Amino acid sequence: MSGRSVAGLVLALLLAAGFAALGAWQLGRARWKAAYLEAHATALAAAPIGFATARDRPAGTPVRVVGPGRYDDTVTVLLDNRVRDGRIGMDVFTLFRPDDGATPLLVDRGWVALPGDRAVPPIEPAGNARTVVAGVRLPPPSSGLRVGELAFARDAPPPLWPRLDLERLAQTIGEPLAPAIVRLDDTAPHGFERAWQPLANTLPPQRHRGYAVQWFALAATVLVVASVLAFRRKR
Repeated sequence: MSGRSVAGLVLALLLAAGFAALGAWQLGRARWKAAYLEAHATALAAAPIGFATARDRPAGTPVRVVGPGRYDDTVTVLLDNRVRDGRIGMDVFTLFRPDDGATPLLVDRGWVALPGDRAVPPIEPAGNARTVVAGVRLPPPSSGLRVGELAFARDAPPPLWPRLDLERLAQTIGEPLAPAIVRLDDTAPHGFERAWQPLANTLPPQRHRGYAVQWFALAATVLVVASVLAFRRKR
């Protein structure tokens, strides 16, 4: 076999391995999301627990929570690029301090549309009166690429952030935050538009499986073509 043939075969094997690795990654994402959806459904069907009790549960596991406490409107962050029914908007996150001693955490109070000029509308405060918050405690939204600085100041209007960075926010306000958020129940007060989807703004498991099939098919195609070409060279 000539050097050119060997190089072509090596290249084909590398391409096939790369495509297969991408397919395996897609399958892994599909399995994770399917398990997450199952855990979310289980959480919705279960009785709610207190914030302090939920603290002992794994941060990545959805848990229904309920309990009294107070909002702190001075710590409100707007998460940009949240799509609902084809419209671009933002989710409103406000700090909540449970009365049972649990670590303060952000409550996703719902979705607000952004106008075409992307001017942030006034955000109605939750108020600092004692209230009961009920919802589902979840992992925070994926932060994606950590590009750019995230500015925050208590005496300024709520910032519009491209990602939610709990560590950055905790450092800025000078107090710890729980490594989770709470999605406010649809019927709970002090919220905005809510019709929660467990995996909003991301691909469902079946899409990942479809992409996995495509990547595996590409890997198989490369191997078949390389085998045919190698066979013809031998003739």
